[in-house]
Amino acid sequence: MIPARSRLLLEACLGTAGLRGEAWNRWLELTRFHDIDLGSHALLPSVGYFNRDEPLAESSLLRGLFRHNWAVNQQRFRLVLPALSALQGEGLDPVLLKGAAVAERIYGSLGARRMADVDVLVASNDFAKAKDILARSGFSPGSGYLWPRASVKSWAFVGPEGAQLDLHSRPLQAPWNVATELAMRAGFGQVTISGRPFRTLSDSANLVVALVHGAQYDGRSSHQWILDASLLIRAGGVDWNVFSGIAHALNLDFAVSRGLREALPFVPQGSVPSSALEGGLRARQRMEQFFRTREPGGVLGALPNLYFLFVREKERGLWGGTFWDYLRDAWEIPAHTALGSVLLSKSLRRAGSVLSTPRRPTS
Repeated sequence: MIPARSRLLLEACLGTAGLRGEAWNRWLELTRFHDIDLGSHALLPSVGYFNRDEPLAESSLLRGLFRHNWAVNQQRFRLVLPALSALQGEGLDPVLLKGAAVAERIYGSLGARRMADVDVLVASNDFAKAKDILARSGFSPGSGYLWPRASVKSWAFVGPEGAQLDLHSRPLQAPWNVATELAMRAGFGQVTISGRPFRTLSDSANLVVALVHGAQYDGRSSHQWILDASLLIRAGGVDWNVFSGIAHALNLDFAVSRGLREALPFVPQGSVPSSALEGGLRARQRMEQFFRTREPGGVLGALPNLYFLFVREKERGLWGGTFWDYLRDAWEIPAHTALGSVLLSKSLRRAGSVLSTPRRPTS
């Protein structure tokens, strides 16, 4: 369910000219530009861009937010260009993901889409080499594991002057195989940023990434993913057979159908085929989606999500041990440490954190 304030800003970006103005005025009434939640903050540069020629209230402030975001994103790319050049110079083919893939080409401007970092995908068998290239370029892991195993899809790197680059071995957390990687990489797009051409995934694959990543992670705080998905659909470049094939290969039919239903009010009627909305009816997919999108809470904490990831990797032959071995590896628990005491400690900390955290309002 999209909170009322985020829905108003989405309508201010995607509605007709008259409806955009009404939605924006209603958002202003609710916030007075002082009570701005995190989701709204992320969408404001987009509102500024899509209404740059409209006489909206506070239009000068909106244009300023857009220009500021443009400058920040330009600087963000300037700082990571040496690393991207190094990857290309070593024969790797860095593919831009998420905001970097859609801002210029789908939104129409680098300032129209809020970004936290630059997401880059390399072939899964080039991941180790890419990590070494980034290290030689002055980048170091800002978070993550001593070495990424099958369940770790990306590493966050920090470079000179605070450059932020997220290196991906695959676009989504879902376990990978060669067939899926080929399907995701079929029909590349291209975008030019700072005068340099870079490849992106196809619109079909980008739509899967936007829906799954957004509905399962970003949807708890920001609804930028709905704007991504709606604009990708409106652009008309989605091959729905390819889209459904990727979702099915990753066992994410239910997740993408739920995401599409969230985006449906913001796209032209009939632009999404009914077959894409049906989704998978497997109980495990529904349960996994529930745990990934629920408010975090209880003594369970992250345990269900780790279990579902374990089952996926087990099915794909990426993991041969037990779930308890998997927990030790995922949480880097030394072999001599009692697993039960670690789980109890994590559960108690999680429960205490949830009980002490106020629930967010839904409007």
